[in-house]
Amino acid sequence: MPAEPDQMIKVGDCDLHVRRQGQGAPLLYLHGTEGLTGIAPGLGALAQTFDLIVPDHPGYGLSGDAAAVDTMSDLAMFYLDVLDRMGLQQVHLVGHSMGGWLALEIAVRNSHRLASLTLVDSAGIHVQGVDKGDLFICTPEEGLALLNHDLEAARARLQASQAEADPRLLYRNRVTTAKLCWHPRLFNPSLARWLHRVQLPTMILWGENDQVLPPAYATALSGAIAGSRLVMLPECGHMLPFEQPGRFAQEVSTFIRSIAA
Repeated sequence: MPAEPDQMIKVGDCDLHVRRQGQGAPLLYLHGTEGLTGIAPGLGALAQTFDLIVPDHPGYGLSGDAAAVDTMSDLAMFYLDVLDRMGLQQVHLVGHSMGGWLALEIAVRNSHRLASLTLVDSAGIHVQGVDKGDLFICTPEEGLALLNHDLEAARARLQASQAEADPRLLYRNRVTTAKLCWHPRLFNPSLARWLHRVQLPTMILWGENDQVLPPAYATALSGAIAGSRLVMLPECGHMLPFEQPGRFAQEVSTFIRSIAA
């Protein structure tokens, strides 16, 4: 049966808003620092092949708050409860930016419900000597330039998304991001020592022009996760699923088909 497109799922004390489209193997997409205002084109393409599950994290979008979630480690444990609550098995886990960090935190704890891992311009670790772009101390225009390779296209996307979004939710998203990612900036100092526990088929998908998390971060993750596949996309920044939605969906689909063969 087709999945319901929008659901509110009770997980602990949190009302979790979940968008769900398509049929096929379950694919759980974990959004980044900006949250989501809907199903973006690249995600919509994935719904042609997969049972696409896209939650708003607690404190983001239309989801409620979760009293137990103060850190990314807490959020990972919360999502293990989500997987149990939804009864999902053999899940393809895809995380972008902060969502990639979250995916890693989940995978090092318990991967028995997971089938694969895709990390897209993923936060979570620190590479000595390689500075990150600091989204917390820049102007909105500077942030847009940090996040995107094609600035004019990014301005158009931002204008369209903000026209649809409640500004109060956008502000709430930013507050929650600050709580989870402010200090230290976009990483967990102890995560890198546990990456050997990631024993899933893993793809690391990155924009060659990422200024928030430069390609050295992709190389470091690839070296830390045994057997992982590294794919770099030219003329693309940190917002890869939005800058190159068709290529994003193609790479994810091709990777998942390759491990299912």
